[in-house]
Amino acid sequence: MERIHGRAEQILGQEPKPLTFSPGRVLLIRVNRMLGDGTAEVSAGGHRFIASVQTGLKAGDSYWVETKQTGNGIGLSVLTDRSKGEGGHTLDSLLSHYSLKREGPIKELIGEALRLNVPISRAMIEFATSVGDRLNPDIILKMERQHLPFVDRVYRSLEAGGKQPTLLTGIEGLKNQLIAVGSTSEAEKLMKNVQAPLETLVGGKVADRALWILADDAQPFPQRLAALDLLRELGVLHDHSRMGQWKEELVKTILKSFPDAVAAEEGLAKLQAGLTGDREVSKQPSVPRSPEDLNVTARRVIDALITAKRELVSSVHSPIVVRTAVGQLEGHDSTTNKDSLHSQLRTIVLDELKDAIHGRDISQLLKRAVSSLGLNYETDPFVDSAKRQLIQLSQGHPVAAIRESADEIVLKMNHPALMSQDQSGFLTIVHQIPLYHAAGQTDVTIQWSGKKTDDGMIDSSQCRVMFYLHLGHLDETIVDLQIQQGVLQIVVWNEHPNIKDLAREFLPALKKGIEENGYTFSSILFKVPESRPGPASVTDQHPGVHKGVDIRI
Repeated sequence: MERIHGRAEQILGQEPKPLTFSPGRVLLIRVNRMLGDGTAEVSAGGHRFIASVQTGLKAGDSYWVETKQTGNGIGLSVLTDRSKGEGGHTLDSLLSHYSLKREGPIKELIGEALRLNVPISRAMIEFATSVGDRLNPDIILKMERQHLPFVDRVYRSLEAGGKQPTLLTGIEGLKNQLIAVGSTSEAEKLMKNVQAPLETLVGGKVADRALWILADDAQPFPQRLAALDLLRELGVLHDHSRMGQWKEELVKTILKSFPDAVAAEEGLAKLQAGLTGDREVSKQPSVPRSPEDLNVTARRVIDALITAKRELVSSVHSPIVVRTAVGQLEGHDSTTNKDSLHSQLRTIVLDELKDAIHGRDISQLLKRAVSSLGLNYETDPFVDSAKRQLIQLSQGHPVAAIRESADEIVLKMNHPALMSQDQSGFLTIVHQIPLYHAAGQTDVTIQWSGKKTDDGMIDSSQCRVMFYLHLGHLDETIVDLQIQQGVLQIVVWNEHPNIKDLAREFLPALKKGIEENGYTFSSILFKVPESRPGPASVTDQHPGVHKGVDIRI
C-alpha cells in the first residue's frame, strides 16, 4: 500500500504543506532578498515569509537554520551554509548541534533528512532515539512530512503497513490461532464480520431468485413453498407470511426498511429507474405522498421487477438487508426442501459471480466492507465490526500470541488512515480492504485524490482514483483512473506480457459502463514496469522507466 500512495504522489505532485515554526526546528531556507534591519524574505517548503536573520547572509544562497521565537516574530539562526558542502560538513554540523553519535540509524536519519530537505525537530530526534535499533529512518521522515505526532502507536502503524503478511493473511492466521486454542466462537464472529459483504451480496441475489420462483405459478407448489420458507429465513418476508399474502408482506418489508416516507419515495424511484435504465432520477421536490399511495407504488415497482427478473433485494438501492449466518461460505447440509433450494440457488449465484462480477457488485462489496471491517471505527466505536472485536482481543484475550496478532492487524488497519490527508483544499483518502469475493479473496487498496468540494467531498469530475490489487493470475496490478472535466483516462500497470490482449475483449463493456455513469471514456494505457520494488519496502519506490501500449477510444 505504501507503493500506491507513493506512486500517486509522484503522478499528482504535492501542494505546499503547512509549515510550522516551533522553537528549535531545523529547516533548509533560501534567502530571496535582504530587507535590512536584520530581516529578510526567505523561502522554505514552498512558502515565503519574513524572518529575523543574522547579518552576512547572501540573497540567492541556501542555509540550514534553526527556528526561534523573537519579540518581532520568527527568528532564524544559521547552523551551516549549504554551499559549503552537501554531505559531510552539513551532516557533522547537525550531529554536533544535537550532540548525536556519528554512527548508527540516527546518523542515517539526519543524512536522509538533509538529502530530502525534510525539516528536523528536537521532538523528531528524541523520538527516533527512543525507538532504538529498530529505527527505520524512512518512517520517521514520513511522520514529519505527514505532520503526524511522534508517538509509538503511529510509528508502529506505519511500520506494520509496510510489512508482510497482507491484511487478509493476518486475519486468516488469527482465525486459525483462535480455533487452535478453543476460541471457536471468536473465530466465527471474526470471519462473519470479514465475510459479511460477500454474504450479504450473495444472500440478496439468492433472495431475488427465490422471489422469481415464488411468483411463478408454473413452478411446482413444493418448490414455491420452499422459496417462501427460504425468504422467511433470509428475513425478506415475515416469519408468519403465507403463500397467498407474500406480496403484501414484501411491500411492508420494503417500506418499513426505509427510514421515512421521503426516503421510501426516493428509493422506489431509484428501483424503478433501474428497471427502465434511466441514469437520472428527478430531484424535484414533491408533495409528500400518503401511505396508501406509497403502497400502490411499491406494489407496482415490485411486480415490475419480479416479472422482468431484475434485481430487487440485491439492488444497490434496496433497503432490505438479508440475514446471513456464520459458515455459509462452506455450505450446509440440505436436509429440507428449503435447504436444498438454498444450496442450489447459492451455487448458481456464486458461479455467475465467478464468471463475471459487475462493477455495481464490487461497489456494494467495498461499501459494505468499510462498515463490517470497522474502517471508520473511531467515528462510531459501538457498532459491531471486525476492528472492534480485534481491539477487544488485543486487550483481553488470555493468550499473549493472540493479543499480539490482533494488535498487529489493528496497527495495519490504522495505516491507511494515517496515509490520508486533508490540506489546502486537496483531499486524499486511502482504504485498504481485505475482500472476499466469489472467485477467491484479495487485499484491495484504493486511493482517492482530488480537490475538496464545499460539502467536504472529492470533486468527482476532476480527481484521481488508484486501485492497487493482488490478482490471482495477473499478480500485482495498479489501475490509475484520471478524471479531468468528466473525461476519464485509465492507466494499468502490470508485468503480464499479454495484458493488452487479455483486456481487449472487456473494452466495449468498460466504455459502456463508464458512459452509463456520466463520464466520457478517452483512452486506456497499459504500462509495464521495468523492475518491481521489494514487497516489504516501506520507502516510496516507483518504477522509473516504463513502456506502454495506448488504446484510444
